[in-house]
Amino acid sequence: MWLGAGVSSLPWPPTGITLKKTVAIVGSHTRTRFEVPWENRDIDVWVFNESASIGWPKRVNAVLQMHAEPVWKNPMNRNDPKYPQWMKQDHPYPV
Repeated sequence: MWLGAGVSSLPWPPTGITLKKTVAIVGSHTRTRFEVPWENRDIDVWVFNESASIGWPKRVNAVLQMHAEPVWKNPMNRNDPKYPQWMKQDHPYPV
């Protein structure tokens, strides 16, 4: 699990990750999330919070968790109660 640019012992970008010049930072609202240019491989797709763990994005290049750990570890997490276990898994993109 990648913990963020503020952690000085971790490289940015993470080893083995190549960043594109353009990034789509994608929210999860159901009316707009499918307007993402999924097929354009010249654009990195970064999603928020539990989006990648619940599986609706067609592809993901990075996950941004914007909430404090007590929020996403809460067993009553309405988006994905199993999110803490998902966070512990290896992923092909930074989380």
